[in-house]
Amino acid sequence: MNPADTNRDADQPGKTAGVKPFQPTHRPPVAILTVCDDGKESGETFRLREEKFMIGRAEGDLVLANDDLISGKHIEITRQAFGREYRWVITDLESTNGLFVRIRRGPLDNGSEFLIGGGRYRFEMPMDETEPDDFVPDEPRVAKTRYQGQEFRIRYPSLVELVGGQPAMKLQLVYPEYWIGSDSDCTIGRPDDPFTDPKHARLYRDEDARWWFENQNTVNGIWLRQIQWEVRGSCKFQIGEQRFKLDVPNAVG
Repeated sequence: MNPADTNRDADQPGKTAGVKPFQPTHRPPVAILTVCDDGKESGETFRLREEKFMIGRAEGDLVLANDDLISGKHIEITRQAFGREYRWVITDLESTNGLFVRIRRGPLDNGSEFLIGGGRYRFEMPMDETEPDDFVPDEPRVAKTRYQGQEFRIRYPSLVELVGGQPAMKLQLVYPEYWIGSDSDCTIGRPDDPFTDPKHARLYRDEDARWWFENQNTVNGIWLRQIQWEVRGSCKFQIGEQRFKLDVPNAVG
């Protein structure tokens, strides 16, 4: 046999329509977790070969002791079998500061929290007529967001800025559309936030009176708080100030 023929397949793998690259069919597949370096989407990688992988500040398969915003036991990634197929689920272990997943567009329900740039917000629906119109934080706090047009008193859904986990400013959403960004013409402005695009996110009310958020192809995206998230293909998530990427293999039919 010609040695050149022996090496040819390694250099030029065949490509036949309908044929999949080899994957294990008996043992469980392996997902890859990337702990992103600061300001990058690459970093240290972990191959998740076991059914469970926990991350925390004090305990876990990955311990991040340098981030005070991460709880002792913060999240767990589990691999779940369904016949010959598998799925991976990220679960918040009742952490203090939550699990946030990067999402391009999604609905806003009562209590939904999301991150934009260096800001954190919560969407609130009016509960009942006994709720006071005037908003007063428990303690004086310095809000990082500049709001325009706060003179309305009719009861509407509200967007609350959270600073240190506590409410700092509240805006009633009286118009059908709002922009969040560093531009001066954004109703919800973050002019001093270096991580916010000029027009970062659009909040809008649809014809069914439901509110949505939409990312505008920004550098740092929008991150929505989740209790549990099923990963399909790939996802990016954040706990504390640490960001991750999780890539899971496609199911083999």
